[in-house]
Amino acid sequence: MPIQRSLIVGVIRIILQFAEKLSFFYIERDS
Repeated sequence: MPIQRSLIVGVIRIILQFAEKLSFFYIERDS
């Protein structure tokens, strides 16, 4: 059953969104 795979994909998406917001915050704070 591909439940575990979809769970991993969901976690990766959350991490990517979090990293994107974090990098955007650092870029905004830098300039």
